[in-house]
Amino acid sequence: MKVSTGGGSLDLSDIGGPAELETGGGNIHLTSAKGHVHAETGGGGIELYGVPSARAETGGGGITVKLVNTGGERNDSDLETGAGDITVYIAADVAINVRASVDMGNGHRITSDFTDIHIISEGDKWGPKSLTAEGKLNGGGPTVKVHTSSGDICFKRASH
Repeated sequence: MKVSTGGGSLDLSDIGGPAELETGGGNIHLTSAKGHVHAETGGGGIELYGVPSARAETGGGGITVKLVNTGGERNDSDLETGAGDITVYIAADVAINVRASVDMGNGHRITSDFTDIHIISEGDKWGPKSLTAEGKLNGGGPTVKVHTSSGDICFKRASH
């Protein structure tokens, strides 16, 4: 499925395969998809619940993604915002590699419910600070890259 708009918000329910969602400047909300989702907005929030993998990009807004095992093909995921928080909910049976970074770490943080995701802070409290996190969950699998220039990143256990 491919859906695009010049500047409005997109609100979609369950999609039986992959999806390509694009808007010039509104929010994107998707309840679930059986395939890989590509969601892009110039400046709005992105919420993708119940997807096997995703590429989500926004110029300025938060991103929330819930990764689940749909039984189908899983690809690498790439979640990126210029300014905003990113929250990734991960189902118990999802096997992934995680790489996360915050460029301007002063005043921001990376948190995780998973002990296998290791968080590193570089720089001191007076100078520029960068934050990174890496780890493998359930033995590893496709890579989930998470990046924000200015914001918090949080990895949480997904409840059903």
